[in-house]
Amino acid sequence: REENTLRGEAASLKIDKALGLLENDNLDAAVSELDPIDGAQGEILKPWMERAKRRQTIDAQIARLRTDVLETRVVP
Repeated sequence: REENTLRGEAASLKIDKALGLLENDNLDAAVSELDPIDGAQGEILKPWMERAKRRQTIDAQIARLRTDVLETRVVP
């Protein structure tokens, strides 16, 4: 029997949704979809989720850096 997530939806359905989101380059939505998965499936996903969340942090830092550079660029 498959364990449910906190929202009551089967983990396999959430994983399928997340894969579709990843195919469309939507890491943030995929992480949000998978985050509530708990139990044995959550443990299996844990290493991937940790890497995905690190990637989200890096992407956010890059976006802030780009904004800072564009805001401080001196226009001749």
